[in-house]
Amino acid sequence: MNWQESILAKINNHGSKIYRNTLEVNISKENLIIIALLIKDLGGELVNLVAVDERFLGKDGFTLLYLFALPENKFVLINVFLEGDFPDFPSLTPYLPAANWYELQIKDLFGLTLVGHPEPVRLALHDMWPDNAHPLRKDYQHQGFLPEEKQPPFEFNRVSGEGVFEVPVGPIHAGIIEPGHFRFGVVGEKILHLDARLFYTHRGIEKSIEGKTLEEGLLFAERICGTCTVSHAASYCQAAETITGTEITKKAAYLRSFALEMERLYNHIGDLGNIGAGIGFNFMVYQFGRLKERLQALNQKLTGHRYLRGYIRLGGVAKEFSSTLINEILQELTQIKEEFLEIANIALSSEAARERFQNTGILPYKTAHELGAVGVAARASGVKRDSRVTHPHLAYEYIPVNIKTQTSGDVLARILVRKEEVLESFRLCQELLLGLPEGNFTVKLNPAVINSKAFGYSESPRGDNYHFLQVDLDGKIYRYQVRSASFCNWFPLTKAVPGNIVPDFPLINKSFELCYSCLDR
Repeated sequence: MNWQESILAKINNHGSKIYRNTLEVNISKENLIIIALLIKDLGGELVNLVAVDERFLGKDGFTLLYLFALPENKFVLINVFLEGDFPDFPSLTPYLPAANWYELQIKDLFGLTLVGHPEPVRLALHDMWPDNAHPLRKDYQHQGFLPEEKQPPFEFNRVSGEGVFEVPVGPIHAGIIEPGHFRFGVVGEKILHLDARLFYTHRGIEKSIEGKTLEEGLLFAERICGTCTVSHAASYCQAAETITGTEITKKAAYLRSFALEMERLYNHIGDLGNIGAGIGFNFMVYQFGRLKERLQALNQKLTGHRYLRGYIRLGGVAKEFSSTLINEILQELTQIKEEFLEIANIALSSEAARERFQNTGILPYKTAHELGAVGVAARASGVKRDSRVTHPHLAYEYIPVNIKTQTSGDVLARILVRKEEVLESFRLCQELLLGLPEGNFTVKLNPAVINSKAFGYSESPRGDNYHFLQVDLDGKIYRYQVRSASFCNWFPLTKAVPGNIVPDFPLINKSFELCYSCLDR
């Protein structure tokens, strides 16, 4: 048996100390590319890349952790140790384009040298950030405001030729959205190229959480994003519960899944209204906005918070629901579902609207797959990627999810996927509540296993979120990393825009409905 067959055998038959169904393999950086390509040939997809500064844990260097998702509910975690204070590491981007932003972010935040990357520009750190300041290194000392050091300006992929000019948009916008800079290369109104510059409001959550207890860390995790509160909290708790060896009850798993579906409902319905705003279709804006408000009022009634904040707890959830309240929930959801179907059918029967939606902002299957797009953006391009289906967790192990896909990859496809997922979420909410198991809704969290690490994940309205936790010798948080769905989808968005006209960008952007807050964590 050669080494490739040996790894394949281990992948198919293994246990786990990171998370169930996960094989952990330690390799040298010299073997990284060939082993990553082997895993790719086995159907593996890179879903996260984490760097850890281990110099304060008795090691002389850094560890890179490459997490690959495989078919049949399996993961492979590749650990690569890099010796020294400023080591280099080989780029996977030429072979796995999905690695692009992960690698650039590590280069910026840890000061590691990236070798073989086709375009090693700054990503998370902007032009005025000093060269020698890398905030996620353990020896980084933050002393208030940093002195500005003028770096070479961000190099946009400029296009040139007769009649070509640039249209800069942002980072300050006319509305109340967060900052992002978009630079279009255009001829007339036709877009030839789009560059996006983000990370303007990076909040340093991953640094701030270091040294905190697992309980304290949850407060940070669920505040990464207001509209993905449940998903971030559920992913964090899954990682923390793995580190502590805590098994939540089946009832808690059902209630967490119910909260995730409620979060998906109000987000998807609200997003459909926002897409209507992209073409001035006020019927969609007002009617879907009205249903979103009813769902958020229901969230308030159920959990005490319109965005479901505080409901996910370490070891379970904050509360259960009485049989009387469950009946009220089901009646309200049934009424909202009926109204949703009527509104959606009316909106999609508009020929003028469909003409704007069809063949606009196409993200091809190949691009979506290679760049690691997730959520609605991926499924609308025919990529069957949904962690509830591919890697079942919580109650999704017991109640199967019907994955919804389209193949055209345009704005209309993203609308239709959302519509079908809304109907699926209504079904799931009903089955989760009617099939709610007996038992406790929470258990006590066990002490953390010192110097251990784990991943947690869940499917947010925008796609899967991955959280990584590592604790130190005192059981405090040593490293915390978040890979949000929006992190995976901002770059693919720039590939869906060329070929369209400038006035269509707001529509395309809203159809992806990405989150600045999840990115600028």
